[in-house]
Amino acid sequence: QAVMTLWLLSMLPFAVSTPSPVKGSLSRDSFSKRLFEDSLGFANLSLQGTFISQMVDGTLPATAFQRYLAQDNLYLFKYARAFAVLGSKTSNNDEFLWLLNKSTAYLEEHGRRANASIDERAFEHDALPVTVAYTDHFMLTVQDEDILVGYSSVLPCQKLYDWLFTTIKATRPIADDNPYKAFIDQYADPRNHHTTEVLEAFVDAHAARGMSPEVEDRALFSYQTAMRYEAKFFEQGLAAHSATPAKAAARLLGTESQARTLLEAAKPAGLGTSFMIAAAAILAVGTLAVFVAMQGMRLKVGRPDIGAQLLAEGSGSRF
Repeated sequence: QAVMTLWLLSMLPFAVSTPSPVKGSLSRDSFSKRLFEDSLGFANLSLQGTFISQMVDGTLPATAFQRYLAQDNLYLFKYARAFAVLGSKTSNNDEFLWLLNKSTAYLEEHGRRANASIDERAFEHDALPVTVAYTDHFMLTVQDEDILVGYSSVLPCQKLYDWLFTTIKATRPIADDNPYKAFIDQYADPRNHHTTEVLEAFVDAHAARGMSPEVEDRALFSYQTAMRYEAKFFEQGLAAHSATPAKAAARLLGTESQARTLLEAAKPAGLGTSFMIAAAAILAVGTLAVFVAMQGMRLKVGRPDIGAQLLAEGSGSRF
């Protein structure tokens, strides 16, 4: 098994830092700022992506935005629960209460009833591959990892929205008749920035108590993996995928029958298809996908999952 793991590692095309057209004049005096500064190239993938460019100039197709919004509600269904898990890990009552309140707030991000009809069955049926893989990443991390690493898996979403739309408002004119102006304004709002500041303060407080080099490395890996998923989430909004996971997998695997066979082979007993959809759909690279299916489990290198690493590769643009 160790030999197989080393072989798999040799096949992984780990992402390198991408050129950054928006330069950050960031201080490196806090851990949260170091995390973002070291991930700025990946944040710029979202800023430069087609989805955001079309949103800014008002040409984003309504169908693409609605597809994004539907997936984002599914994402928030899991994101809210990640905050509840983090709350259960802290011994600080103020931090605990803030995290639980934000958990509820994220459920209502797109309206008080936006997530009312979403449950695990709905997520299982409707979530597309990037949505599944991304939420898998942070849910596994907040459950299994040190709280600092857990925070590092959920902070990029909040940080990116804050930075992305504040940057857009400061550098690009938004027409009054742009159908997405209110949406852009929502995330450029100073109140959204305040949420980012509180989250970063929690990260810095935990980091200040001391962290091993291993925890620091895993935190950066978790943060950058999430930031890469953010870019892929945008791309998913533009893709004309069916909402059915098996058909989304088939788009990559070639035929629906092949996709269903692989998905069923990969599915551990008693668990739904979504457990392995990201691996089956995104890791469809011959022997690696077969190995994933045979194992019927997530593959991990240390703590982070291989699916997150592979999914992060390539061009893309999340909002």
